[in-house]
Amino acid sequence: MSDAGSKSHRPMVAIIIDDLGYKLSLGRDSAALPWPVTLSIIPFTPHAKHLAELAHNANKEVMVHAPMETMTERPWEPGLIQEMTEQEFVALGRDMLAAVPYATGLNNHGGSLLTASQDHMNWLMHLLHDQQFFFIDSRTSSDSLAEELARKNGVATESRDIFLDNVRDPQAVMAQLDRLEAIARKHGYAIGIGHPHPETLIALQAGLPAMQERGIELVPVSTLLEESDYRRRLASQTVHPQ
Repeated sequence: MSDAGSKSHRPMVAIIIDDLGYKLSLGRDSAALPWPVTLSIIPFTPHAKHLAELAHNANKEVMVHAPMETMTERPWEPGLIQEMTEQEFVALGRDMLAAVPYATGLNNHGGSLLTASQDHMNWLMHLLHDQQFFFIDSRTSSDSLAEELARKNGVATESRDIFLDNVRDPQAVMAQLDRLEAIARKHGYAIGIGHPHPETLIALQAGLPAMQERGIELVPVSTLLEESDYRRRLASQTVHPQ
């Protein structure tokens, strides 16, 4: 983004639909949404490659939804775990990135344990920097170091602001969309994460057009990251009177 100014004066919202890869029909429905939602696909799942192709053909941004060890359990899928050596960790990480065609970013699936590990997050961010991927912290733990270490390693990054569908009810999801909009109006941008549940898709079909009518700009995650980076650089360059 140019230093001359922001591309948009409107608040920005990015919506990530993750947990994709197991159910083809719900993945298709997500890819068919007529807004620039970002689709995050679990690597090595039965429909990962096909859904990545569908998303790309529908002009949707694609991410890797990388399984990581939690405080209570290891990933169900092949995932990143604490006992891995650096070599094992990086090798699996590379395989994950390669398993989802067209992906340009990554967010954690689980990871309440692993995202709090400085060594493992540094390994991950070195890899993402090398591959020119961005990172979104799903914020499954308040102890996460992931966003901080992404910035230190030169990886474009932000954290999730709202989970949209912890309660699987269209009205509850609509209420979360309202919260997301309020955050975007306060800070200039906000990121919401949802899942390919029918209830979530119903709420998005109703809520996103209304959000646009109220002046919110719906954008892919990468566009929001450009805006957030611009705002951070602008803030750091501001000279305050002594």
